[in-house]
Amino acid sequence: MAGWRPDAAGGALPRLLVGAYLLVSLALPIALLVAGGLSSDGSGAASISAELWLRSSARALALAGLVGVGASLAAYPLAIAVPTPILFGLFLVSPLARALGVLGLGLAPGAGAVALAQLGGALPLAGLLVSLRLRSIDRRWLDAGADLGASAWLRFRLITLPLIRPALATAALWAGLMSLGDVATLELAGGGKFFSLPLLLHELAFAAEDSLALAVITLAILGLSLPCAFALCRGISAGQGAGATGAGATGEGSAGTQTRWAPRIGLAALGVAALPLLGLMLAIPGAETSEATLTALGYALVPTARGLPLVSLLATAAGFLLARRSAPLPLWTCALLVLPLAIPSAVQGILVLEVGRIAGARPGELLTLWGLFPGSLALAFVGARLAIAGSPRALEEAARDLGAGAWTRTKRLWIPLLGPAAAGVVLIVLALNLGTVSVPAFTSGPGGSTLAIALTILARGGGSAAVGLVTLGLALLPIVLVPAIGRLLAGPGRRRHNTTTTAIRSCAG
Repeated sequence: MAGWRPDAAGGALPRLLVGAYLLVSLALPIALLVAGGLSSDGSGAASISAELWLRSSARALALAGLVGVGASLAAYPLAIAVPTPILFGLFLVSPLARALGVLGLGLAPGAGAVALAQLGGALPLAGLLVSLRLRSIDRRWLDAGADLGASAWLRFRLITLPLIRPALATAALWAGLMSLGDVATLELAGGGKFFSLPLLLHELAFAAEDSLALAVITLAILGLSLPCAFALCRGISAGQGAGATGAGATGEGSAGTQTRWAPRIGLAALGVAALPLLGLMLAIPGAETSEATLTALGYALVPTARGLPLVSLLATAAGFLLARRSAPLPLWTCALLVLPLAIPSAVQGILVLEVGRIAGARPGELLTLWGLFPGSLALAFVGARLAIAGSPRALEEAARDLGAGAWTRTKRLWIPLLGPAAAGVVLIVLALNLGTVSVPAFTSGPGGSTLAIALTILARGGGSAAVGLVTLGLALLPIVLVPAIGRLLAGPGRRRHNTTTTAIRSCAG
């Protein structure tokens, strides 16, 4: 596949901006890490015993393997039993909410609580990846198998399973990477009883910033993240192509329900993913709120309200502009743009620290906002691709034939057509950033830079009803928003058809 071909005009300037962004956010930090590691005398890493390295790495890999395998096994049942908007909403629930939720269920802090919290995020992610893959399966293959007398199990084993194996492997790898970078869950659900590689990387990034070990581990994890980003790009493109031809697996869920075991497993996995939310609800009535807690949360609201909406707006605007370029966007460029969605949070935090050293910026509010931007842009770009894919491809050509210029087409056609979807993406990105902890854990100053960091600090002290209520609200926000926004991204309905008609007439006038 040569790349995506969006519908709007684009030139050399967008390419230069994308190149500059990738240079600053990826290339330079990686180069500095490697240079620092090669020039390091190893004194920082030497202060960490070999036993600690081995134990923390073994724990991290074992947990990542458990989470990855569990998510992969449940991915197909989730994809056919649970609507995609619900999976996406659960995926956006923050690690902070999941960590506090599993403790609210009564689990003691430790490995079990960490595993359950991480599975709560890995299961919906795996279901989403397989759902993307299912959309590219030609429904006629399944119908032909049924006509030939193949049972539901045989159709799954001989047709569906071979086609979704790459998605299952990607789901296992991606879920494992999420586990390897999840600092927030280890700090809260681990309760200091499960010291693992992400926490070691967090300490190493500050105490031994030029360590060769830090550079090697970061590069290795980045190398594992790239296949996930490529798979996401290919999956979105294949799903769009299938949707455009009408041959996609829009009915795969109905075919899958004929296999009795799959929907039952999918609903059970959905229950596991939703358990942390239940734990949050159960923990709130027994908690108390102090005036100091409310004061701390109020203090954190100021930088949050000042910076996070701006990041969401800028990232969404950039994502839609990049997604609508007329020049081909190579697959590797798309993969690098969405790579922050696959990079473990701990590694993303390390890269942002390196960017701060380039710019001479200390941990604080500005560095935190920059740390949140790559993931926000990646999510906005994916959302923009889905929104644009639901718009008829002939609109741009029709407007051009009517003599509308680039600005006229943008103002009278694309803004009315994509404006509601863009507003929805802004809200999704904002909801995600409000609950993000792991990247700000590397970039926040001593007083914290976001509401999520303040909630984490207060939760370490025992938590309160206010912390639980705010965390629950942040967790439910994307779940409430995503189904409505998903309808805007799904394709042109009657409202979009009416908007299109009005826009075309406006271009003609």
